[in-house]
Amino acid sequence: MGIIRDQKGFTLIEILITIPIIAILAAGILYSLGTSSKILISTETEERAKDLAISDMDYVMSQPYSDQDNPASPTQYQLPQPTNYANYVSTLTVTDLTSDPGQEEEIDVAISLNGKILFTLSDYRANY
Repeated sequence: MGIIRDQKGFTLIEILITIPIIAILAAGILYSLGTSSKILISTETEERAKDLAISDMDYVMSQPYSDQDNPASPTQYQLPQPTNYANYVSTLTVTDLTSDPGQEEEIDVAISLNGKILFTLSDYRANY
């Protein structure tokens, strides 16, 4: 009869089967990390746009009522942005809702980044 030896280590077959399994698991984990980081960046960008829209709306609501010459057409403005929002564009649209300019207004603030609108905020105000 043969001599019984203690087996130590792995056989070549075991190693060749394990390597692809580990590679597939690692690829799945790396893909998940990449997707979650994209979602995190997208969420942060949208949150910054929301904060900027709220800030701009607060600023506009604190201003005196406009006295437009042509209340039928909306008036658009580009608002200046703080330096930490340098790439964001804030477009303000003020539309008079009555024939008497400056009495009832609809105010829309749209925040865009690289030409894509990220967030829009609307509000109304009346001067009675």
